Amino acid sequence: MISGENEELLKILEELTARTEEQQALMDELYQELLTRENQIQKLNDQISELKRSNAELQKSLTSIPDMKELLLILEKQKAQEAETQRWKTFAVSMNRENAMLQRQNEELLQLISPVPGRDKIEAKTDNLF
Repeated sequence: MISGENEELLKILEELTARTEEQQALMDELYQELLTRENQIQKLNDQISELKRSNAELQKSLTSIPDMKELLLILEKQKAQEAETQRWKTFAVSMNRENAMLQRQNEELLQLISPVPGRDKIEAKTDNLF
């Protein structure tokens, strides 16, 4: 019986050894998966750090840009200045036209009042008639 018991004990030991080897293989697999996950977590942490750094730079850039209200005020001022400039240009064109017309009238008047040869004699004769 001892040999029968030994055989039975041997079978149990073999079975335990097989189960232990299976468990060891599972533990090795789990350990490899754990390492893979740890690497993935590290990569995610690196990406998060990079995103935080980029976000900080973006926030800094955004604070240096004038807000929309300021931009609208600047645009309104520019439009008002453009309108004022256009009014002055229109006024200048009008003044130039009026100046040109006045110059023509002055030239016509000067021609009318400039001495015409023999005019004095004609005027003296007409004065004597009346």
